[in-house]
Amino acid sequence: MSLSRNNKNIIKQIETSTDSTCLHVACYYGHRDMIEILLDYDALRSIRNLRYNFTSYEETHADNIKELFRRRFRRVINLYKTYDNHTLVSKLIAEFIHYYLNEYLLNLSNATGNPEDRVTPEQIKTLEAYFKGVVEEKHFLTYFIKAYTLTNGFHKVLNKHLALYILDYFDESKIFLSTYRLVNCLAHIVTLLIYHSNLFQYEYRGLCYRGMRVTQYDLNQYKLNQHMATIEMRYTLNGNCTLQYSCLCQYSITQHATAIDIQTLSMTPDEKEILILPFTVFKVVAIKRNDLYNPTALISIEIELEECKDPNDNLNQLKNMKKTKQRSESTMIYSTPPSTTPNSRSPLPSITRTTSTSTPTLTTITVATTTSPTTSTTTSPVTTASIEYSFDSDQIA
Repeated sequence: MSLSRNNKNIIKQIETSTDSTCLHVACYYGHRDMIEILLDYDALRSIRNLRYNFTSYEETHADNIKELFRRRFRRVINLYKTYDNHTLVSKLIAEFIHYYLNEYLLNLSNATGNPEDRVTPEQIKTLEAYFKGVVEEKHFLTYFIKAYTLTNGFHKVLNKHLALYILDYFDESKIFLSTYRLVNCLAHIVTLLIYHSNLFQYEYRGLCYRGMRVTQYDLNQYKLNQHMATIEMRYTLNGNCTLQYSCLCQYSITQHATAIDIQTLSMTPDEKEILILPFTVFKVVAIKRNDLYNPTALISIEIELEECKDPNDNLNQLKNMKKTKQRSESTMIYSTPPSTTPNSRSPLPSITRTTSTSTPTLTTITVATTTSPTTSTTTSPVTTASIEYSFDSDQIA
């Protein structure tokens, strides 16, 4: 059975008699076989009907039909792991543009709240142009890094959503949540990144660093053998700023394709950025507390982390997080202009200058198992559940 291009377009149209697409109608009436056919022919799942503003997924209450949507998505992800299929990549990017950029982020841009949590409609148009470049020129890694390193706050918003939602992809109990389309879009991006065939060209191994400002609340999140995701947003919008300590983290990257040097791809190449990929597992091997109460101290806390050598640690950590449900909220750290003092306009902990030879830039949300900072040496694993910036210890050729 085959469909012409015109027939495929008909599948995606909203019929005037029902104000819905064919997929909406099939889901509403529970026609499972018809739904499978429509999904096989790329019926768009993100279109909302005119009358009720529902997606096709939201039109059904049958778990076996909802499972079709989820199972199909997982099959697409598994295919990308094996095949360098540009048509498939284009479909994933099209869904990301259609839903995540032009619906989800656009709705957030019109919402009330802190403006630094939002991407403006004008910025969304810029992002869309970069992601369309993936489809037109077949260079996902290049255009993704350019979009990610734009100075428009997109990396903060994306990392926040990764930290809040990406682990739901691994949790079967979350299969029927209304956020499944958001989770799918995030998983598209993560999958296209970590399975990209050209990662080896940019891989980085060695020491890299990140600097941040942390509060006592941040430090208290480090509990012995506790799995947690540091993802809470804590704002300091008035003049009564919480006492913050300067912290320097040293990462030892030892495995292949878990961190990449993006200096030649970044929109800010002078910052010598290293990108640590999602789900990289680290162990906290040392925590050094200096004079916490000296306001002139350049570094109050130093943390050393080593990448785990066992690749199965990544999967085991994710399974443990899913079982224990211990994903407490803490902090999001993002790049700001280098400074020796916190940026007073930033509601989140900001970067500090920690070396004179490199300009630190970072964006991080960490899913972590750590020990209490009062312990000087630990071996607790830390799993990054988002894209994380660091800067390298030496100039990379």
